Amino acid sequence: MKKVILLVLILFLVGCVSEEIKKVKNESVVVNKTKVVDNVPASKCEAGWKCLGKWKKSYLASDCQWSNETSCPLGCEKGKCNVGKVCSSGFKCIDKNKKGYQTENCGWINTKKCPGGCLKGECLPEPEKNETNITNEVKSSAIDDSTEQKPKETIYTTTLTETTNLTFNKKNYLVEVYNLESDRVKIKINGARSDWLSEGQNHSYQGQITLTIKEILYQRYGGGKQQVGYTLK
Repeated sequence: MKKVILLVLILFLVGCVSEEIKKVKNESVVVNKTKVVDNVPASKCEAGWKCLGKWKKSYLASDCQWSNETSCPLGCEKGKCNVGKVCSSGFKCIDKNKKGYQTENCGWINTKKCPGGCLKGECLPEPEKNETNITNEVKSSAIDDSTEQKPKETIYTTTLTETTNLTFNKKNYLVEVYNLESDRVKIKINGARSDWLSEGQNHSYQGQITLTIKEILYQRYGGGKQQVGYTLK
């Protein structure tokens, strides 16, 4: 009987010891697993904006989490969305004869021609023109600038047997045609007679004036004109 009791007691002790050994082993495994997990380093990333392909960017946190995804219509480079050129808006001179409103994206709207010129975004007033100026401009455009216009000569006329009283250089002179033919004429200046003169020839009087024949008009029929045109200098 004593042997049976002793055997049962030994078996009980052996069972208890086995359970303790298993428990210790299980705890050791759990501890080891925990240590293994603890030994795995936590993920770390360099925080900042990053490009997600060519057309997007996003913020990468230090724990490697992405956020704030943003589209980049002009493309993404080095974590930044490309931006177009920016201009200060307002009316400006496009060139010396044109103005317009420039937008922030450097485009032009509300353009306008400035015939009088453009200065600091404003059209200058056109120079005033009157009829005299317009006429002079038309005339000057038809004449070569390099050619000097000769002043118009005053042509005086005297009829046969008529005496013309002229004032020249503040002096008075009496001019008379006393003989006339179809191509030549004789004149008097203050009574002093000339020889026969044809068109283009001249006669001087005492070194004071020179009379040059410009045209001879001789109509033989009754009532026809018989006169001489001339200049003085």
